[in-house]
Amino acid sequence: MGKITKGKVMGPKRTGSQNKRYLGAGIGLFGAAAGVQVMARAMDGAATWYAHGVYPMIVGILGRAAGIFPFSVVEIGLYLLGIGVIVYGAVFWREPARVGARAVFVVGALLFLYTCNCGVNYYAASFADYAGLENTDFYCDSGMTIFRILEDEVTYQKTGSKVRMTEVLQTKQYGKIYIMLGMNELGYGDTEMYLDQYQQVLQQIREWQPEAVIYIMANLHVSREKNNMETEFNNININDKNAASASLANGTDVFYLDVNPV
Repeated sequence: MGKITKGKVMGPKRTGSQNKRYLGAGIGLFGAAAGVQVMARAMDGAATWYAHGVYPMIVGILGRAAGIFPFSVVEIGLYLLGIGVIVYGAVFWREPARVGARAVFVVGALLFLYTCNCGVNYYAASFADYAGLENTDFYCDSGMTIFRILEDEVTYQKTGSKVRMTEVLQTKQYGKIYIMLGMNELGYGDTEMYLDQYQQVLQQIREWQPEAVIYIMANLHVSREKNNMETEFNNININDKNAASASLANGTDVFYLDVNPV
C-alpha cells in the first residue's frame, strides 16, 4: 500500500528509490570525508595548505553570512536538526528502511561538514613546526583548560606523544614558561572560578620551577564575524578572562603578554 504525501500517493517503488538515493548520498559523504582525512594525513603539506588557504575563505564567507543574525546560527541549527530527527523518527518509525537511509545521510553530511570545518586542521603544521625556535618545548592539546592542565595528558609536539605536565615540570627545569589558556573556559564556570584555578596552577608551577620566569599570554580576540554577543564566545568575555589572568602578574618573575593591541 502506498503512502499519501501532499495529496499524492507515493508507491513502494518510489519510496524505495528515494531511500537508495539518500543511502547512496550518505555513503558518498562518508567516503568524501574519509578521503579528505586520508589526504590530510598522507600528503605532506596538504593539511597545512588547507588550514591556511582554503579554511580561512570558508570561515570568512560563512562567518559574514552568519554574522547578520543576532544568535549562533550553528547552535540553533543543531537544535533544529535534533528536533527534526526526533520528530521524523516518531512519524516514520514503522519504516525502518526510510529512517535508516536518511539517518545515514544526516550522519554523513555532519561528518563531512566537521571534516571540512576543523577535522583537517588537526593535521596541519603547528606553530612549533615553523616557529624556528630551538631548545623550546611545546605542549598543547585540543580542548585543554586551566582546570585540567595538571590532570590530563597533553601532546608533546616534538614527538607527538602524550605526557603529563605534572611529570614534565618535576623532571625538567625551564628558564622561561609561557602559558596560554582561557578560550575553552569561556563557556565553563565564571571568571572568579577561572582566576582562582589559574592562581593555584601558577603556585604549583612555581613550586616545581623556582627559577623560571613565567609569562601569562592573553587570549586572542575573535573576528567580528565570530564575536557573537548571544553566546559566550565574544571579545567582552575574552577581555574579562584576560584581565583576570593579567592580575596575577607581579612584574618580577610573572609577566603578562597581550598581543591583541598589536
